[in-house]
Amino acid sequence: MKSATAGTVQARARKVLGLQLAIGAVVAAGFYLLQTPAHAVAAAYGSAISLLSALWLSRGVAWASEQARGTGEAILYVSAALRFLMVLALFALGLMALRLQAVAMVAGFVLVQMAFVLAAGGRDQVEPENKN
Repeated sequence: MKSATAGTVQARARKVLGLQLAIGAVVAAGFYLLQTPAHAVAAAYGSAISLLSALWLSRGVAWASEQARGTGEAILYVSAALRFLMVLALFALGLMALRLQAVAMVAGFVLVQMAFVLAAGGRDQVEPENKN
């Protein structure tokens, strides 16, 4: 059974992921128009890495919010470590095995990750109560 918090987290995550997808498409299109199709593929790949990381984060947060306090925190820490390893492995795969353009791949990742930080970071900030 889903809690209200998990449902809220997933709804917000869908909005942020949609924004990230749009930014990734714009970045890839920009590389396609200004560089080469190979650069566009690399930018799309970098964007996809960031999207996968954000998706994994949202699922981990939703799952952790349904668990007991100590277990939920452990899930978040393990999820962070696994996300880091996933990003590292996917970058290595893109650079070494697929021979993608490094600058375009990193640009796609960074710009989509910035969209995530800006979109998700500004939420849920509550002004402190004024106790006069």
